[in-house]
Amino acid sequence: VFSPLSKIFPKFQHKISIIKGEISLSDLGISPDDKAKILEKVNVIYNVAATVRFDEKITTATKINIRATRDLLKIARQCKHLESFVHVSTAYTNCNLEEIDEVFYKPPITADELIEMVETMPEEVLLTKTREILGDWPNTYTFTKAIAENAVKEYSKNLPVCLVRPAIVIATYKEPLRSWIDNLYGATGIVVGAGTGLLKTLHCDKKKSAEVVPGDYVINNMIAASYQTAMDKNKEEVNIYNYVS
Repeated sequence: VFSPLSKIFPKFQHKISIIKGEISLSDLGISPDDKAKILEKVNVIYNVAATVRFDEKITTATKINIRATRDLLKIARQCKHLESFVHVSTAYTNCNLEEIDEVFYKPPITADELIEMVETMPEEVLLTKTREILGDWPNTYTFTKAIAENAVKEYSKNLPVCLVRPAIVIATYKEPLRSWIDNLYGATGIVVGAGTGLLKTLHCDKKKSAEVVPGDYVINNMIAASYQTAMDKNKEEVNIYNYVS
């Protein structure tokens, strides 16, 4: 997948520095030395890492999708040369609503409150009460991504931050390769299952449509959003971009 890039920039790997971390840990599990490098050198941050499992334990999903977002925003606030911070959410964070505008919605619980619950309450209690905690949300993925947006709202004040909500991401259209993908998540798994004959039927609602977007289109959208955020960094509100088909 990196072959097209290597033809243009043969030594592109020399521009990459690997930071060791673990987003399920507090402060992303980043060492003090690596954090110092980030604070000194980073200009643009894309917060993309997440657990996308619909059946993820609420404790794990909270640590990865919410606490990591909050902690990364805290790090961003200390960066000396920050130009733009892009938080990648999902178009389905507020799937309990019929219409989703490009605004923040009031969550049923704040990010800090849910993080405190996960850090202080026994895991078995939270797992037992997961369905009650989720309320109108169908799974822990959409729920924690929705609460993560609250973390963005609360911890992004006076920072050049934007929020991108892509729909279901599928294979690339043409960049860097046509139809490239490296997983069988979501819609891709359904297509592969149907194509191989393993999936014979699928229960659907013909009144509803699946919003899908090619992976390279999503990346281009994120880059454009980060540039616009850098240009608008004196604006107080967070720009939100719903990106659907």
